Amino acid sequence: MERHEVDGNLANESPAAHEDWSWARIMQAVSSFCMSPFWALVQRDLMTVAHSWVARGFLGVTAIAGLVTVMSRAQMPGASAADVAANWQITYLIIWNIFVIVLTAGAVSSEAGVMADAILSRPVKRYHYILAKLTARSIAVLIIFLAVAGPVTYAAWRYAGVCDIESFWDVVVGTMFVALALLMLTALGVFLSSVMRSSLLAILSLALLWYAAGAIFQFLSVSYLSPFGLAANLPAMFRGELDSDLLWKTPLGFFLPTVIVWLGATAHFNCKDV
Repeated sequence: MERHEVDGNLANESPAAHEDWSWARIMQAVSSFCMSPFWALVQRDLMTVAHSWVARGFLGVTAIAGLVTVMSRAQMPGASAADVAANWQITYLIIWNIFVIVLTAGAVSSEAGVMADAILSRPVKRYHYILAKLTARSIAVLIIFLAVAGPVTYAAWRYAGVCDIESFWDVVVGTMFVALALLMLTALGVFLSSVMRSSLLAILSLALLWYAAGAIFQFLSVSYLSPFGLAANLPAMFRGELDSDLLWKTPLGFFLPTVIVWLGATAHFNCKDV
């Protein structure tokens, strides 16, 4: 009899009650995540980056340079929107990447004493710390890049003398490819910072690795693995003229190494003596 009453009560529950229960579970999961050690470390590192003069210089210098680029080049007779936009984003792979290198290659090594205290005296796992570093630095680099590259690219498309960009979607895809390359550079920087105790050595090693590997891959005609290859193909990508094979090889060529570096950094840091 009691079982029939329970079954009847369950049957009489409205769909709204089930929805409220599901929503409560979702909110509980979100609340647990926001209070987790991982998210606390991400927030802390984002605040550290926000107060960093390297990050502020990265944002300020690129914003001024982008404004000057659009005002000077876009108004030139016969200026191509695709060339202006692509040439600006190329600077992130060849020139402004030095800010990314400095911002990431000292992420772990510069906090050697604080890191040991955080891991040994608080409920923080090793993988919480390294994954938080990778996540926070990736978010910071993406925000700074998109905050400047987005408006500059749009201004080039809007005000250039010759608009040879058929679809703005092509520009979005090209911008995403540059962002993937910067995310790979970020992951490499944090990884080297966890391996090397000297921030200066990690910075120099990453700069050498970035330019040397890019030149080697370009020489071996594996352009989809090289930032220099991406730089060479970016104008054609913005015009929608890029070979279809490179449209999937290029993002894969940057995404897979990034995932491997994340896994390698996590595995190494779990075994590292702090």
